[in-house]
Amino acid sequence: MGVYVHLPVCRRKCHYCSFVSRPLAGFDQPAYFRALARDLAAWQAAVAGGTAALAGGLNSIYWGGGTPSLVSAGAIVGLTGRIRRDLPVSPEPEITVEVNPESLTADWLGRLLDAEAVNRLSIGVQCFDDRVLARAGRLHDRRQAVAAVMIARRLGLMNISIDLLAGLPGQTPAGWQDDVRRAVDLGVPHISVYCLKIDPGSRWYGQGVTGDEDQAAGMWQWACDWLPQQGFERYEMSSFAWPGHRSRHNLNYWRFGEYLGLGVAACSFVGGVRYENTADYEAYLLPSPDRRQAVECRPEDLQFEFIFLRLRTGEGLDRNEYRQYWRQPLPPGVEAALEWAVEQGLAGVGQADGSWRLTGKGFMFSNQVFSRILRQME
Repeated sequence: MGVYVHLPVCRRKCHYCSFVSRPLAGFDQPAYFRALARDLAAWQAAVAGGTAALAGGLNSIYWGGGTPSLVSAGAIVGLTGRIRRDLPVSPEPEITVEVNPESLTADWLGRLLDAEAVNRLSIGVQCFDDRVLARAGRLHDRRQAVAAVMIARRLGLMNISIDLLAGLPGQTPAGWQDDVRRAVDLGVPHISVYCLKIDPGSRWYGQGVTGDEDQAAGMWQWACDWLPQQGFERYEMSSFAWPGHRSRHNLNYWRFGEYLGLGVAACSFVGGVRYENTADYEAYLLPSPDRRQAVECRPEDLQFEFIFLRLRTGEGLDRNEYRQYWRQPLPPGVEAALEWAVEQGLAGVGQADGSWRLTGKGFMFSNQVFSRILRQME
């Protein structure tokens, strides 16, 4: 189980981003952290009162955004300490902090390390081409991206992840390959590669900007084929790691594990119930008891999500684990859809455990598999 803390603050929103965030000038850090503390206290009371059971305790804390590296180190240290004090956190949790290269400093990171408030860094690099970065509204350049990795290394933090984004306007296949190679050459043990998606609410969506989806898919597939040749394990559709460096926090999501979400627009999943915090920043700051609402989900929706998330991983979907979790067998229509995927070369069946795993081709055309499964569950 994990805890996600959302810090919705950015110096400037990237042109492709639709996440809930605010400009730095409009972010009231003291008020927001008081609201986070109330959010945490509500979950602590639910656990103490028996209305929320955190099975197995918490083994990860993830600070995401937004840009957590714009928030004071003292505030992050303080709330991390409260989480570890007030909730059943394991003795050695994975604690990830997302940063942007231009706002990371040695002093800020050093304070987190000294307080044991971070042991994993996720750096939003996206690419190493200054021209493409500027066009996307990113505030850093290639030099700063490299410097961010070096800052962490000099402070003794080696557990570093880099995010890369394929399909940005102005990006070429050759440039993308150079980006991926540069990330590998930096010696980071974890790389995530994603295809650009321009969602409603982003600046580019409002401007009618579109990407070349076919070219982006080809670039993404090249990275997915090349990274395992460099010693990276593809343990999830878009995630690659050296042995021992998988993201514990993200694996919990993909294994349909429980999690708590603190912050504006954060989601939680506890006891089979999904909760959503208000996406209204001003409303979240109010001392109101109804900032979090349960989301009504049909059992078949959650069952599809279980299947969908498991198939995203290299571990795949195990019919016995499905039966154990849901106390019923995998629906025959779903098994038929998976057998179809095997016939099409989109999935394979494990000889030892009988689990279904998507192939490289299956990851590329996963929407076909998921839509076929979904039709069988409607």
